[in-house]
Amino acid sequence: MKDLYRPPSRARNLLPAPVFGVLSGGIAAALVLALVFSGCASGGLKSGGVARFLRENFSPQSGGVSLANCRDGVWEGLGRGYRGNILVRLSVAGGLIRNIEIAEHGEDPAVGGEAMAELLEQVLVYGPAETDAVSGATESSRGFLSAVEDALRRGSGK
Repeated sequence: MKDLYRPPSRARNLLPAPVFGVLSGGIAAALVLALVFSGCASGGLKSGGVARFLRENFSPQSGGVSLANCRDGVWEGLGRGYRGNILVRLSVAGGLIRNIEIAEHGEDPAVGGEAMAELLEQVLVYGPAETDAVSGATESSRGFLSAVEDALRRGSGK
């Protein structure tokens, strides 16, 4: 199973560098969250839960397209899934993906549809660059992630 957390530079400031070299990403993430919950880290936990906190404070860059360069607004992106095109709409504000809507797709609801729903949550928390395809729905997953990247490119003017 892929380690879904790679601590960004902001997290590295909370703990000494050797800690991140020794601990796995999941343990490092738990340690950072423990510091935040205990009040040892500045900023505290914002309302909206852990997923929102991670998204707002540890949002990684998207592969080749920086979320910081994406203009605020709603952006559409297109990708090619197993059974055809996948159209997504991203709401971006303040350099963060705030919402993702799967506007159109022809994927099988039980396979590709479920995979895209899972990926949608992962992209909101970890960002598209840190999200892997779902086993058994690889083409649908790649199509969804490609659509997200396309929307970010459009929002960045590329």
